[in-house]
Amino acid sequence: MTSRAEPAPPSAGESTAGPGSSAAVSERIVPPVAWWLLVLAFGLTLAGATLFYLGPWWALFMLVVGAGVPAAFFAAWSIRVGVAADGFRAGRARVEWRYVADVEALDRAETQRRLRTEADPAAFLVIRPYLRRAVLVRLADPSDSHPYWLVSARHPDRLARAARAFVRSPGDDGADTHNADPVRHRSE
Repeated sequence: MTSRAEPAPPSAGESTAGPGSSAAVSERIVPPVAWWLLVLAFGLTLAGATLFYLGPWWALFMLVVGAGVPAAFFAAWSIRVGVAADGFRAGRARVEWRYVADVEALDRAETQRRLRTEADPAAFLVIRPYLRRAVLVRLADPSDSHPYWLVSARHPDRLARAARAFVRSPGDDGADTHNADPVRHRSE
């Protein structure tokens, strides 16, 4: 199996370093500020309406429920996407470099095509609706049921560039035998 659940790297925000280090590039994917403001406005609206009918304690409770619960979900749904020496990470999933054939940054139109008309139902998707671009990670492991990973990213060019430093071409000396396997092509 090429992906396995592991905890995300401990650092927060974005980090960059050279290919020889343990973390080349990573970014935390969180909802945009506008979504957080909408949640706050919803909580305040609930609290304001409750204040007039049930009093300040119930209004405070409704503010916590109306804004706190959705904010907790947003925080829980945030993920870290990154390139490290041990593989490509998307949330808790990781694929080792020996199973990666190619990494490509997709523009908005290509991302939409991969999600709609050219979608492969076997693909591993880590998609966020508020991000319009993605990274395509093609796998070279014939035993993996996923032909590729499609992962939302704020800076897919940076992630793809860093990942290419770790991906070996089939003709490299000392290349892993898994990387020499042909990539499965599915009719799209």
